[in-house]
Amino acid sequence: MRIEVITREDLDRLHARSLQDALRYVPGLILRDIGAKGGQAVYMQELGPDRVLILSDGMPITPSTGSTVDLSQIALVDVERIEVVKGALSALYMVVR
Repeated sequence: MRIEVITREDLDRLHARSLQDALRYVPGLILRDIGAKGGQAVYMQELGPDRVLILSDGMPITPSTGSTVDLSQIALVDVERIEVVKGALSALYMVVR
């Protein structure tokens, strides 16, 4: 199982101002706009955002509308580290701490 980790030091070094900025360079992730809403969703290994589980402190983040989590609704200031777990034998998910 492959895990990509982005630490608080990485976030500071990248000058990331949003979760989208932090995830922009993670291999296998694609960020796409959510309709006319202005937010962004994450696609992993050709799976749509409704198939990607995003956890915060071990609890699933529930989308406010529809089935897609809007990354712009997650404040980067609250993020200590990001773990992106990918692999053929595991469920695909992203942990935001």
